[in-house]
Amino acid sequence: EGKRNPGPSLHRIDAKISKKFFKNWVWAPKTFNKHAYMPSFFAQSNNSEPRFMKKNIAEVNAMAEFIFQESESYVPFAKYVKGDVEKGKELISQVGCISCHGIEGFEEESAKVNGNAGPYLTGTGSKIKDVNWLVSWLKKPNHYQEDTIMPSFRLSDKEANDIAAYLMSLKNDKFDSLSFEPMDGEIRDE
Repeated sequence: EGKRNPGPSLHRIDAKISKKFFKNWVWAPKTFNKHAYMPSFFAQSNNSEPRFMKKNIAEVNAMAEFIFQESESYVPFAKYVKGDVEKGKELISQVGCISCHGIEGFEEESAKVNGNAGPYLTGTGSKIKDVNWLVSWLKKPNHYQEDTIMPSFRLSDKEANDIAAYLMSLKNDKFDSLSFEPMDGEIRDE
């Protein structure tokens, strides 16, 4: 009681990320973000034999189906208008993002303030499925998640679009190339 949840809310997850991203993230979070706090539950020494792997895959598929089925609808209130990637990169260090977030290329600045309260932002372009969601989040985080610790920096529309352009340019090509086996209904039902 009185403590914030260690992970983000999943109540509106369908507005933020794709089901493909979710499955690959749950399966192997460190392949997306080596700094992730999310533990790896699958392909461990106690569940990596072939007889377990099929069940593991069915479990991840079932989790994704359930969570996305239960996801509440969310419509971003802001619309992305072409932002300036370089200006966004500049703004990241000016408005305070690195005080809570690690970002590749800003390690030294982030380390000065122990910036690890929020997620590591490198790879955001591979994570977020709707840039309108990101602009809305940057403008007013509690519009999406009421109990978020992400503050509103009172960004102008231009600033939010520039930061969104920069963050969406940060891709994780290796993670993007991953695919996840489809649901095997027989194994799920077993």
